[in-house]
Order: sequence, then C-alpha cells, then structure tokens
Amino acid sequence: MLRGCTAPKLIKIEREMLKCINWDFENFPNFFTIVELFRSQGVFYSSDRVFNPHYQSYDMVSENTLLLADKYIEFFSLLCLQDNNLIIENPYLLSCAIIAASR
Repeated sequence: MLRGCTAPKLIKIEREMLKCINWDFENFPNFFTIVELFRSQGVFYSSDRVFNPHYQSYDMVSENTLLLADKYIEFFSLLCLQDNNLIIENPYLLSCAIIAASR
C-alpha cells in the first residue's frame, strides 16, 4: 500500500481517472466491446499448437491461423447480432463463447 493512501482515497482517484476518459458508469459493455478487448490481448498463446492433418502433427500458430481466427470472430459476432435472443444474454459469457469457438 502506498504511504498516505487509503483504500477509499484510491477508489476516489480511480473514479476521477475514469471520468477523465469518459468511462460509462451506467451501462454494461456490449459483447462486441468485450470481444474487441479479448482480441487486443491476443487470442492465442505462444505455446499453442495447431493440428496439421496432412503430416499428423502439431505445428506452431501461423499468420494464416491468426487471420482465420479473426475471420471466425467477425463471423460469430455478426451471427450473434442477428439473433435477438443472444443479444440479451450475458455479454461476457457470449464474448467468451465467440473467442472459444474461433480458437
């Protein structure tokens, strides 16, 4: 803990910082915002391997794999936007499902 700072003071400072960047405290983020957050953090790990059926082995993740994952994320996001039942679901759960399906 920082010297001279209490938990309520830190929370107040954090709230002021979020107000400076126009953070919306009233509304929950939609699933597309959360998907973009996941995309910016990276969908694959450096230790991930992709199965290559031609050689019956696992290969490193290639640029093509990353492009395909982006296309799948885009596809599943648009598919969710078309279905009214999915939009009212938990946006975090829906975002996790989109990322998992695209992987």
